[in-house]
Amino acid sequence: GEYTNGVSFNILAGISKNEKYFTFGGLGNIIRNDASGVQFAGLFNTIGNDAKGLQFAGLFNTVRNDAYGIQFGGLLNRAGGYTNGLQFAGIANMAGDVSGFQFAGIANMARNVTGAQFGLINIAESNDYPIGLLNIIKNGEMSVGVTYDDRGSVVTSFRSGGRIMYGILGAGYN
Repeated sequence: GEYTNGVSFNILAGISKNEKYFTFGGLGNIIRNDASGVQFAGLFNTIGNDAKGLQFAGLFNTVRNDAYGIQFGGLLNRAGGYTNGLQFAGIANMAGDVSGFQFAGIANMARNVTGAQFGLINIAESNDYPIGLLNIIKNGEMSVGVTYDDRGSVVTSFRSGGRIMYGILGAGYN
């Protein structure tokens, strides 16, 4: 945990101060400060400060501060600060401010998004391009509507999203 490495190969898990180019961990990588280049792990990558490059993990990637580049997590990606690039996760992505894209099987959460979020549920303070069934955007639009026509059809809908794109979730009866 006291060394800075250029290249690391760890059969089970590795602990280092910084990583510069490439890190492989059979189970995981724990980097106490900064990581750049490629971090590849069977289960997890944990970075204590900033990450620049590609993090790939079977389960999750966590970066305490800023993440620049691409994060692929089988289940989860989390960046505590600014994220510039792409987050792709099977279940959820969490970040501070995002400049780029978040793709998740279930949910994306961020403060301010300049780019797009793709997921079933997207949550942000501001985002003009959320693409999902349920988009909870604090500075966006949320409205409920009920329509009835002369044929007896009734439709209730919930529209939520940003200023430019939004999702509509509806149910009807005829």
